[in-house]
Amino acid sequence: MIKYFLATSRDTESVKDILKKIDSTFPVPLSKKCNIDVLAEKFINKGHVIMAFDGTHPIGLIAFYANDTVNKTAYASVICGDQRHSHYLNTGGYD
Repeated sequence: MIKYFLATSRDTESVKDILKKIDSTFPVPLSKKCNIDVLAEKFINKGHVIMAFDGTHPIGLIAFYANDTVNKTAYASVICGDQRHSHYLNTGGYD
């Protein structure tokens, strides 16, 4: 069963792991544009990350910033998932 939760600083390594797993699936790999370890830490420390887990295995995430309280806007920076679990991620966990 897929579980979703808001990541905290203790989840930084899992965020790094997911980003590294899916790196090559982007048209331009993330690693060609930035340091993935630094990016994961930035998401955790300055933004929000909702992670998807299949048991204890991280399989996807959305990283976003929602700190514009004046205009009440948010920005999704990365939405990604492990291709082997895409049927769960696309349907909210229902087959």
